[in-house]
Amino acid sequence: IMLSLVVAWTSTSTTTTLWWPVKVGRVWPRRGMALLAESDEGTRVLGITGGVAMGKSTCARQLREVFGVPVHDADAAVHALYGPAGAGVAPVVEAFGRGVAGADGGIDRRKLSAALAASEDKSAAYAALEAIVHPLVTADREAFLSRARTERWPVAAVDIPLLFETMPDPRECGIDLVLAVSCDADEQRRRALKRPTMSEAKLAAILERQLDDTERRRRADFVVSTDHSDVSAARSQLASALAAVWPPPSTPDDAALVEAVSFDLDDTLWPTVPPLAAAAEAALARWPELLPKSYARLGPDEALAFYRNFRAEARAVLDADAAQRLDHDITALRRAAFRGLALASGDPPESADALVDVLVAARSEATDRFLDPDALRVLAALRDAGLALGALTNGNARRSGRLADALDFWLSASDVGASKPSHLPFLAAAHAAARPVSALLHVGDSLDDDVRGALRAGARAVLLDPADAIDLQPTLRSFPGRCLKIAALRDLPAALRAAGWLDDRGV
Repeated sequence: IMLSLVVAWTSTSTTTTLWWPVKVGRVWPRRGMALLAESDEGTRVLGITGGVAMGKSTCARQLREVFGVPVHDADAAVHALYGPAGAGVAPVVEAFGRGVAGADGGIDRRKLSAALAASEDKSAAYAALEAIVHPLVTADREAFLSRARTERWPVAAVDIPLLFETMPDPRECGIDLVLAVSCDADEQRRRALKRPTMSEAKLAAILERQLDDTERRRRADFVVSTDHSDVSAARSQLASALAAVWPPPSTPDDAALVEAVSFDLDDTLWPTVPPLAAAAEAALARWPELLPKSYARLGPDEALAFYRNFRAEARAVLDADAAQRLDHDITALRRAAFRGLALASGDPPESADALVDVLVAARSEATDRFLDPDALRVLAALRDAGLALGALTNGNARRSGRLADALDFWLSASDVGASKPSHLPFLAAAHAAARPVSALLHVGDSLDDDVRGALRAGARAVLLDPADAIDLQPTLRSFPGRCLKIAALRDLPAALRAAGWLDDRGV
């Protein structure tokens, strides 16, 4: 079991740069596992597995950093066991000799790998190492899961490279659902051989002892494919697995006070249309330069129509599954549409990416010009009350302008892998704010995406409805005392004070 953990340990996680977890903003003081609300349903455990260099650690990091899911990492456990004073040092030295010890008193992984490779009976040597390390890693993982169940975490994850190889029935070992991380063999080999300590012989030895990827995918409950050209597809698959293992709370915590506020952006902190118009103008201005053949093929009028109909154009070049995986991410859909056009017209697809970057940057910069005149004053009042503040948007505006300093975190559907009204964006916002979701208030203009999505996630909600056109009463009957409506952003502080949702500091 430990071959991959020994040979490949010295490298870092290996997916493409597109697939790194998102950094959402400032680091608030953490409250440890208390951020995970206690679950009356018991702790659900997600097992993460996959072949070498397929992206397991990166998936685990996304769960941990974006959603706050506690993850037991088998590789990290081995690292600790081999470190100075680690429980694995003495038995490994006894089995393989003092030559595998490092200067710091721990196990030198390079020396251990060399000793294994030099063994006359390699299978017996690896079996001896497994017999030492596997029980120690298992005990560490069981202690992690015991704490999860004792403290009633709603969800925990375990990253086990050789899960199916060592667990014929994962459910008998306390794992509820299994997520397999996968990529095609050529991409796996390319990534693995980029590692500084990897060689063809080492990779062959690792692959020989790992389950065939086709079989691993067949046995898993969920699959995340990390060889997509766009990170959003992989994040979407990961979010689907997390949603299955971490459902919304069955009952809200009505006693919790508001400690953090997340804001929708479009038609909440600024009007939607003017920044979009600025983005269109910028994209059309640069289009002849970046995609000259595409522009010449379409002409100005058809180019504008293509720009506006990007969703349909993206679906025309994507298969149904790929389109569904990208549906939450506006930028990814635009990129797919323009890449398809570039390839059909003879332009470089990288230039299509550059054009999408132009329009996203223009849209983001334009938002500051149209910011609600009361926004900064309202945000300052909420901050003075000690509240964490952030953006939670289904759009693609990047952190920019005056809001960049006024908000503590900034999350998009692309970052999360799911769009509102899914409960996952609200869980991610709560984690970014370092508060439990029961202490989160979300403000937005959509009854379904913002209000009902937040309420189903266990948060509170405020509907911004300047025209008083939306009937909130049916929602209030389903979630009494957990949502309210305001006519203007400037009304928010007084509304929170009147609802009694804040502590004595008020606003």
